[in-house]
Amino acid sequence: MSPDGKCGFGHLRYQEHLSALELFNRSIELIPLLSQPWWQSALVLFSRMNDNLEWFIKIIGKKGLITLPIVQAMIEVRPKVEQINLQSLVEKFLVLKTGDITYFEEQLEFQDENENELYNNLDSFFHEPYEEKYIQ
Repeated sequence: MSPDGKCGFGHLRYQEHLSALELFNRSIELIPLLSQPWWQSALVLFSRMNDNLEWFIKIIGKKGLITLPIVQAMIEVRPKVEQINLQSLVEKFLVLKTGDITYFEEQLEFQDENENELYNNLDSFFHEPYEEKYIQ
């Protein structure tokens, strides 16, 4: 409390948390905040508060803002499974923006290699001699 009797939230983290709550609870335009340094931590906290961030990634992807560093920071605080999906979505927008499809070609090659390895492992599993230890 200040000497004049006013209550304040002097610590920056409190301010960021309260700002993130307001972003979450109100219909505040987020796009203008993406490039403002003060809002970076509040946007990361906002990202944690949401059930899903795909809707936001789609909006900024369509606006061509997918390369802003804050986007990656917001994705990194999401659950691992969602991070993978969001990163894939970001990469699709990057391809649309740049026209560079080499990433997807590399991904397809990687998937083919992993798929072959999976089939080889399954094949060897089904053709191994049956052991008594599997019977209970």
